[in-house]
Amino acid sequence: LCRGDPFQIIAALAAVPQAEATLAGFAPGQRRDYLEWITAAKQAATREKRIAQAVEWLAEGKKRNWKYENC
Repeated sequence: LCRGDPFQIIAALAAVPQAEATLAGFAPGQRRDYLEWITAAKQAATREKRIAQAVEWLAEGKKRNWKYENC
């Protein structure tokens, strides 16, 4: 199920080249993790919040589930 405008995600990534480069360097499954997390949101406000969060994490070079890497 894909919700939202994919161009909104593309535009947000294009505004932060480091985030775009990080996502491009990920394996397909890692890219899919981010995109599925964003598009799974039912409300537009939630999608916008997740896009902003994803761009921030990607700019820092973090994978989608980075919080659990050192558990």
